[in-house]
Amino acid sequence: MPANIMDCSCIVITTENKNIKMSNSPIRGEKSVGLLEAFCLTFGMIIGSGIFITVSPTFIVFQSDSIGMVTLFWIIGGIVALVGGLCYSELGTRIPESGGERAYYKYIINEKFSRTFVLVYIFFVKTITLAALSLTTGYYLVAMLSPIVILGSEFEKIFAAAILGICFLINCYSKTIANKASILFTVIKTSALLIIIGFGIYYLNLGEAYEWKKPFEVQGFDILRLSICFINIFWSYEGWNTLGLVAGDMQNPSRDLPLAIILGVLSVIVVYVLTIISYSAVLGYSAARICKTIAF
Repeated sequence: MPANIMDCSCIVITTENKNIKMSNSPIRGEKSVGLLEAFCLTFGMIIGSGIFITVSPTFIVFQSDSIGMVTLFWIIGGIVALVGGLCYSELGTRIPESGGERAYYKYIINEKFSRTFVLVYIFFVKTITLAALSLTTGYYLVAMLSPIVILGSEFEKIFAAAILGICFLINCYSKTIANKASILFTVIKTSALLIIIGFGIYYLNLGEAYEWKKPFEVQGFDILRLSICFINIFWSYEGWNTLGLVAGDMQNPSRDLPLAIILGVLSVIVVYVLTIISYSAVLGYSAARICKTIAF
């Protein structure tokens, strides 16, 4: 075979005893992400600071106590997240590589553009996300400690910086510990929401949720507040595109990727809607409008 057309993807070395086949293809680890792991990743990455701290703007679109409209807004936000997730699942099944948008931009545009995206994502997009998550934790820590000791607002940022630093050190120290910590915090977040939902069901059974007598009353509509409302809702559903980051490690991406996104986002919609209803039932619609740490 002429040297200029010789296929170098595979080289066979013959010895006296055996043939050794060598390939220049990269060696990948065993694909370990199944449907359950993919579902947990989707669900855990979406459940975040939004449902704990960006809720009150969704209650002030109308001057009336329109809990039915608030619930509808959160359902619409979930549907938008689901559609976005399905679009990403289409990309993930056609380009089954880990890396999410980086892999897609590399395939569709070029390597240089994908690297630029990674830099922007790490230093701007993800930085803002992590800051918001850590500040949310700082808000709630100050609120939890307020019956014991009075702390100024500056402690919210101090706690946020400390938590961010601890998470950084954990991720640097051990991937195994980081994964276990991620699972633990997901369980804590979900448990907190389930407790809130339980109280909401209890108060609804008492028949004291007066806002449900006219749930779709729409007096005093404000278009600017509606825009702010959906910005906060979309922030709460942020994370529906995360599963594409591990598409290359999935055992059966063509089946599990879209299925995990559908099940994960639908589960989040149910939890979010029940939580919003519970906030109103437990606190009252008027208190839900102004409460900063609404879940506390």
